[in-house]
Amino acid sequence: MLFLLGEKIVSKTEPVGTFDCPICKGSKRVLKVEDKSYFTLFLIRTFPLDTVAEYTHCEGCGHAFASKDASEPSYFEPLKTIIAYLVAGFGLEENIETVSAIYTVSTGKDISRQELYSAMAAIQQNNQLHEDLKQDAKSLSWVDKVSMIEAAYLVVFTAGEVNYEERLQVNLLANALGIGIEGVNEIIKGLQSRQYKGFSAGQMQG
Repeated sequence: MLFLLGEKIVSKTEPVGTFDCPICKGSKRVLKVEDKSYFTLFLIRTFPLDTVAEYTHCEGCGHAFASKDASEPSYFEPLKTIIAYLVAGFGLEENIETVSAIYTVSTGKDISRQELYSAMAAIQQNNQLHEDLKQDAKSLSWVDKVSMIEAAYLVVFTAGEVNYEERLQVNLLANALGIGIEGVNEIIKGLQSRQYKGFSAGQMQG
């Protein structure tokens, strides 16, 4: 007898009040999202296996926040780490202005040269970015993840020609966040349709 065994992710969303969103600049409804994976038998959901993601996000901007009192979305810090990782990996230390501009466009917040250098130093001491991102992904919304991969691609895009190694690094970062290659392709198409948010190919090379 053939048993069809599998796994299915079920998402549950419910409102949990309102808060003053620092991104939307006003009072917005807060939604709690819980994604659970279930064991399936003959395509029928049976019992839960694991909580894949659990976070609260603003109904307006879609960004996740650690709490209603948080002053910034949850993705700001891991995005800073991603950018620092790419700067260090591709030797872009002389192009901090462009890199900082990418962070600002992606978050609406400025970042100092010292902040980036500190993030780079932290990566060198604790070189497990991809594992950390897998954990971060559980508390990030889809909007957060897209913003992070857009920024990562803009860094390699402005650094020079995007070849195999550059695209591989973006794909690996996306994979750690739970985004497949098709998802990355769609994110890049979205950037193309918006003229890469005003950035130019290879602009770091002057």
